Amino acid sequence: MGNRPERLDRSEVATRSARVQRTLAQFYAALLLELVARYDEAKDERPSVLAKLRTEWHNISNSQEWSIHHAPNDPVAEELLGLLRGVTSSALKLVLGPIQRIKWLEELLPETQDTDDEKVLVLLGNLANAYADIDQASKAIDLLRSLLSAAEGNGFGKIEMTALAQLGNLYANQSELDKAVQFYRRSLVSLRDTDNKLAEASILNNIGHIHRRKSEYREAQDAFQQAHDTFEAMGERVHQAITLGGLATIARSIGEPERALMLQTERLVIFRELGVRNLDEAKALSGLGLAQYDLELYDDAEQSFLSALRITRELGARASEAMDLGNLGLVYAARGAFEQAYDASVQQFEVAHELGDKLTESNALGSMGTAAKNMGRLAVAMQFKQKQLDLSRKIGNQRGQASAHGGLSMILLELEDYDRAWSHHLLSLQIFQDIGDVAGEGRQLINGAQIEITRGNLEEALACLDEAEAVLPTSCRKERDELTQLRRSIQAA
Repeated sequence: MGNRPERLDRSEVATRSARVQRTLAQFYAALLLELVARYDEAKDERPSVLAKLRTEWHNISNSQEWSIHHAPNDPVAEELLGLLRGVTSSALKLVLGPIQRIKWLEELLPETQDTDDEKVLVLLGNLANAYADIDQASKAIDLLRSLLSAAEGNGFGKIEMTALAQLGNLYANQSELDKAVQFYRRSLVSLRDTDNKLAEASILNNIGHIHRRKSEYREAQDAFQQAHDTFEAMGERVHQAITLGGLATIARSIGEPERALMLQTERLVIFRELGVRNLDEAKALSGLGLAQYDLELYDDAEQSFLSALRITRELGARASEAMDLGNLGLVYAARGAFEQAYDASVQQFEVAHELGDKLTESNALGSMGTAAKNMGRLAVAMQFKQKQLDLSRKIGNQRGQASAHGGLSMILLELEDYDRAWSHHLLSLQIFQDIGDVAGEGRQLINGAQIEITRGNLEEALACLDEAEAVLPTSCRKERDELTQLRRSIQAA
C-alpha cells in the first residue's frame, strides 16, 4: 500500500486554517486597494476594473469580515482594517448600492472611534456621503459636524476642507443658502495654505450658484468669473465650460441675452472640441436654446432643444429629458403652436411621474393648463391649474402655488368671474412677494392691471403697472413690452 498522508491533530488543522484565512484576507484587501487605485488613475481601465470588483466582491467582503472579527487580537487584522477604512474611491459607489455601502462602512467603524486616526475620519466622511445619497441629510450633517470638530486644529487640513465643502453641498440641497455659503467660505479659508487651485475654483463655482439662487447676481458673476479664470489657467477645459454655463445664466438674469448666447456657444464649442457627447453637451445645448429663446430665435431654439433631447434619451437621462421637453413646450407656445406645446408638456409630465419627480410634475401640470387655456379649453385648463395648486401645496412648492393662483386668475378673467380672478391674483402676488421673486411679482402685477382694465378701473390698472415697472428686472423684456402696450391702451382710452 502507498504512503498515507500525515494525520494532523485538530489544533494543527486549526492553525493552518487560520494561516490560510489570514493570507486570503491580506490578498483580497490588497486586491481591493489595487483595483480602486487603477479605477481612480486610469480612466480607460474603469469598465474592466468595475467588472473585476463585482466578480471578487464576495471574497473582498470575507476579507473585511475576517479583519473585523480578529482585529482585537491580531495585528495583521488591525492593519487590514486600517487600510480598508482609508478606501475612498468612487468605484465603490458603482459596485455597491447605497444601503450596501452604508452597511460596509458602518461595519468598518471601530467601537470606540479614535478621532486622532485619519482613516477613521475619512471613513466618517464617506459614511456621510452615503447617507446623503439616500436623502438622509440630517444624518449626513451630524456625521460631518462630528468629523469637523475632531479634524479642526489637529493637522487634518484636507479632511477639514472636504467636510466643510460637503456641509456646504448638503445645506445648499436643503435650500439653507446662508449656511451653505458660510461653509463654502470656511472651506476656501482652509484651502489657502494648500495651493489646491482646482478645489478652490470648484468651491467658488458652488458659491456662484448659491448667490444666483439668492438673486445676488453681481456676487454670483464674480464667483463664477474667478472659478472660470482659474480653470482656464489650469487647462481644465471641462470645468471651464461648466462655469461658462453659470456666467451665461447670470447674463440671462441681468438682461444680457446676447452675451448669454455668446457664452453658451463658447461652452458648447469646448465640449465638442473635447469630443464630449454626454450630459454636459446636452446641458450646453439646453442653455444655448434658452439664450436663443430669449432673443426670439425660436427655430434655432427648437433645434437646440431637440438636439439636447436626442442626447438625453440616448443616455437614458430621464430628469434632463423632462427638462428638455419642458423647454420645447416654451418654444411651441411662443410660436402659437399650442397643440405641440400641450403634447410636449404631457410628455414632460409622464417622464416626471415615472421618476417620482413631484416638482417637475407640478410644473408640467401648469404648462398643460396654460396650453389648454390658449386653445380655448377653459374647463380643462382650470382642472390642470387646480391640480398644479394641490400638488404644489402638498410638496411645499411656494413658487408653484403662486404660478397656479396666477394661472387660475387669468382663466377666471376669461370666464368673467372677476371677484374670484382678483382673489387668486392677490394670493399669487402675496406668495411672490413673500419668497422675494421680483420677476413673478412684476408679472402678477401686470395680470392685476388686466383684471382692473376689464372691470373698467383704469386708475387702479395704471397703479398696478407703475408697481410692476418698479420691480420688474431689466431681463424681463417681454413683460416690459406688455406693460408698455397696456399703458398706451389705457392712455388712449
